[in-house]
Amino acid sequence: IPWGNVDKSKAEFVWAKMSQGVDFYDTAREHNLEGCRANGIPVGGYHFPSPHIGGCKDPKKEVECFLNALGTIQVGDMLPVLDLEAGVKTDPDHNRQWALEWLSEFEKETGLRAIIYTAKWYVKSYLKNDIGELKNYPLWVADYTKPFKEDGRYEPDSLCGWDQWSVWQWTSKGKVQGLTQSGIRTCDRNWLSGGPRSFDNLRIK
Repeated sequence: IPWGNVDKSKAEFVWAKMSQGVDFYDTAREHNLEGCRANGIPVGGYHFPSPHIGGCKDPKKEVECFLNALGTIQVGDMLPVLDLEAGVKTDPDHNRQWALEWLSEFEKETGLRAIIYTAKWYVKSYLKNDIGELKNYPLWVADYTKPFKEDGRYEPDSLCGWDQWSVWQWTSKGKVQGLTQSGIRTCDRNWLSGGPRSFDNLRIK
């Protein structure tokens, strides 16, 4: 992505994939981190875990993978994210506990409370609608059921059991000028709740 050509009025913050499981590192991670920072776009990284059968049984190893991929966390970056989209469908307790152990270990290593990215389908299928102590972490919810803003809506349909949301991913078909030069026709688009103060709360101080 040519970050210098991206319309900053449409890309006011970015989260980019850093790692997955215990040994996958996104090859564009350094370019995305450095490109955003160099062009004044607050950026953070996310980790896609593998708490499923045949995956990693030790969340600490995946925290290590993520930290290796993320490198130096800088003041002004967006808070890191745990992307909850995988697990064991028949064992919600395992999925919940695995995520909590990952989050606890990450906070122990960095002093930062990560954001949870998830969606209603995951909470229903993999957590059986019981998020437990996960609700103590900021929620980034994916909800594409209705358009944002076009019909005056500024709220997602579901909070998945949380009391409030911090970030709403309202579409996977957004368009941002500058991305098309790299062959990316559409991208995820997100909306923050609470204005500038909320934005500051999602950045590293």
